Amino acid sequence: MDARKEKRIKLVLLCSFSIVLVALLTVMFVTGRQIAEQHFEYRAARQEYVRLRDHADDAEGIDFDALLEMNPNTIGWITVPGTQISYPIVQTTDNHTYLYRTFHGMRNASGTIFSDHRDAPDFSGHIRVYGHHMRDGSMFAGLYGWDGDTFIIHTLDGRVLTYTVSWRGIESVTAEIFRSDAEGVLLVTCINDRPEVRLVVWGERKN
Repeated sequence: MDARKEKRIKLVLLCSFSIVLVALLTVMFVTGRQIAEQHFEYRAARQEYVRLRDHADDAEGIDFDALLEMNPNTIGWITVPGTQISYPIVQTTDNHTYLYRTFHGMRNASGTIFSDHRDAPDFSGHIRVYGHHMRDGSMFAGLYGWDGDTFIIHTLDGRVLTYTVSWRGIESVTAEIFRSDAEGVLLVTCINDRPEVRLVVWGERKN
């Protein structure tokens, strides 16, 4: 092989290596940036909801006056003993607004715990309450692996409603349980990478 041909081959190999290296560095940069942005987004939502818990005291009740001043769509507060779930519940005229907005209206993947817009805001009848399954363990992620038998909802008129869990499992999004008229509350959260099903927990009024 003559020297010029060998030089051309080395140049081609060097260019190929440089292209691959730049591509790998670009992927690493983009991935790292996405991870960092997700981390900051999760942290922002966690901090917001931690501050909101200052208005929720199991002994003194929920300061709904303060919560309503911050967000007039507030209709209740949910706590699930044995988990980190302790959040305000909101309701508006659709089921999209709070999928990606926090209680204060900030754009965020964590969203807010919300009740189906078709259900009664006083928690009478069949109520569906939705929350995301966040990878950082927030929102309704705590329902995974939870084997407790009760959860609690505080209402605007001062009632503390205790619900006994009578069923939990994975259901298709078209399942009858989502259209039932049975009295009680259905807690609903997503299953990552499986958009056709939901994890649900069904509770019936104990008091």
